[in-house]
Amino acid sequence: YRASASKEGTTIGTAATFTITEGQTTQVALTQGTSRTLTVNVKNLANSPVPAKVTVFSTPAPCPFDAQTWKQHLLVDPPEMGAAAVGYVPVTGQLTLTLPPGEYAAVVSRGPEYSTWPDAWPMRGEPVDLRTTNATISAVVDRVVETPGWMSADLHVHAVASSDSAVLNELRAANFLAEGVDVLLSTDHEVITDFAPVVRALNAENLMATMIGEEVTTFTHGHFNTFPLKRNPELPNGGAFDHAGGEDAPSMRMPQVFSGIKAEHPGAVVQLNHPRGSSGVLSQLKVDTATLATHGDPAQFGMAPAADATANDTKLLGDGFDAVETANGTGPSNAVLNDWMTFLSRGTVRTATGVSDTHKPFSDAPVYSRTYAKVANDTPTTFQPAQFAEAIRTQQA
Repeated sequence: YRASASKEGTTIGTAATFTITEGQTTQVALTQGTSRTLTVNVKNLANSPVPAKVTVFSTPAPCPFDAQTWKQHLLVDPPEMGAAAVGYVPVTGQLTLTLPPGEYAAVVSRGPEYSTWPDAWPMRGEPVDLRTTNATISAVVDRVVETPGWMSADLHVHAVASSDSAVLNELRAANFLAEGVDVLLSTDHEVITDFAPVVRALNAENLMATMIGEEVTTFTHGHFNTFPLKRNPELPNGGAFDHAGGEDAPSMRMPQVFSGIKAEHPGAVVQLNHPRGSSGVLSQLKVDTATLATHGDPAQFGMAPAADATANDTKLLGDGFDAVETANGTGPSNAVLNDWMTFLSRGTVRTATGVSDTHKPFSDAPVYSRTYAKVANDTPTTFQPAQFAEAIRTQQA
């Protein structure tokens, strides 16, 4: 056999080769790889500590180590753009990163409303030499875009309560805080999650508000985000909406889902998530966006036929939704923008939203895209979820 030892942020130790013999015990000494520490201090122009994101690149690129290097030891989600590491500076304004010895360039940011440090970015980052010793850098970032009367949120967010995400709630909250988002919304699959306790644990409630939501997730005919909700700890999954209609019952048609959500949570917004493709409601129910008529067979989705169905409309969708994801990720979908414009042209006026649909800590660009809502109470301490939802519902976004 051959074995080696490592942990994230270190080089991989020298491999040892050994033989296991039946009936005998074999002892093998493994050498841990080497590492250095980079301490990052972040303040604003008033000399107060602020949270931020630190992105560290190897110089020269590409990095000699990456997710593939560590895959035999760790399941690492690689940072975007070939970065060596990404770290989230807390409200204390200080973070220590562990990196293998080498030469690097560091960039400190806090989302699109803030400056990026150093000023030379994106031509170059701040040089950091960790070849022989540890290092410390001090960055200054401050607001450069004022947004009075508007609050930003990513309207599609996943963390560990979702069956397809392994991001701990604490990491997700730190991630969003570092990106300068105003409102952290939870939309886990089939689970109602409350991020407020972890935001309080980060001492960040004055910097980022929270809102509770859910991704209502059918397996065959679309996904739908809804917010704001109230979590009921006495119910399974916090009171997640039962779109299956109960045990051994037919699945609900969309008009039943939309009205059912709003009956349980008055004032809630319903958003069509990624409405095109294999998990998109417009594709799967065969929706004519010019008329909202559906041509899908209800039996295919375990639904009972609608009483008002006709030969030209199986009545599976309805108009009870409030918003449409037109950008899921860092860029818009031209197909969904076309659907949205078609809705508008026929008088179905709905809000276009931008979301990230993030499931991972780094590689799927959490908080990009994001949506801004026009609100009267525009600070985290005065935030009112109902006010935010009303702005989304009435196209004040």
